[in-house]
Amino acid sequence: MAEAKKPFETYLEEYIGYLRKVIDETYNYSAEGTHMLFEFINNWIDLVPTEKTLFLEATNSLSGIILLNSWKLMNWISFEILCGKYFEALRDLRFIFEGSIYAVVIEDLIESQVWKKWQSLSSMCLKAEIFKLWEECRSARVYDKEKKEVVRGKVEELVKKFIVDSGSPPEKKVEHISVYTEILSQRELYMSVGSMIGKCCKLLRIEGEEENLRGLWHELSRYQHFSYPYLEISCKRPEFVFLEVFDRVLFESSLELYFRTIDLLYAAIAWRFPQLSDKIKEMNTWWKENFSKSFTLTKKVLRRFERC
Repeated sequence: MAEAKKPFETYLEEYIGYLRKVIDETYNYSAEGTHMLFEFINNWIDLVPTEKTLFLEATNSLSGIILLNSWKLMNWISFEILCGKYFEALRDLRFIFEGSIYAVVIEDLIESQVWKKWQSLSSMCLKAEIFKLWEECRSARVYDKEKKEVVRGKVEELVKKFIVDSGSPPEKKVEHISVYTEILSQRELYMSVGSMIGKCCKLLRIEGEEENLRGLWHELSRYQHFSYPYLEISCKRPEFVFLEVFDRVLFESSLELYFRTIDLLYAAIAWRFPQLSDKIKEMNTWWKENFSKSFTLTKKVLRRFERC
């Protein structure tokens, strides 16, 4: 074990030395920016539900899972930006963006059908089963793109097989087949994430922000695959291809995209958990006072639902 450990430890020591240089450059360039990177993490501690009832509710919702999981994500994204791993940070931000859109649109599609049938909200187990079946439905191409409609018969066939194989009690099989088929036959489920943005804005009642969110989605998606941004940076700064290096433009861009993505996440949280409204307002006030920045999407969501 010691023999295997030694070369790796030597490598890590050397690599951490390179990262340390980038971190120091980042600190020297922008003390405020690095403070912001920490505050994204710190906000999670203030926002995460500690009350047992609310915590259990969070673990049974998609937006709650994204919120809880964002502890790891924000730690890692802040670290990545701090030490020059900008492309990696933007790919992780895309995950949060996508999760926030799903948390609003897909949870609404699921809950509307579950409530209609049982007058209750669904469990995370049910949502997990829907996600599993959703993947199977997409693989089976149940959505006819030419006719722009879902082939319900295909969906029902997949659902029946799943329910039977799951060993559900006979009295529950018919009900579950009916509800699952209704959920998975909704055309909106088969939209791309980009197309779901409009639906998300309607649910959050922020229709005027659709183009801004599409622009954010476009920016985050540019770094998802091997593309022009990679080639551009390799031409301008070849050393970036081999090692993490500090870059002012990428640092500023990553920080701004981070803020805008987290704004969407908080907007989804405010929509789903009105119990957290006061904490979210306090957090927004703190950012305004300390960084002159405001979570505009989140503020709009809070205002729209306060009027209801």
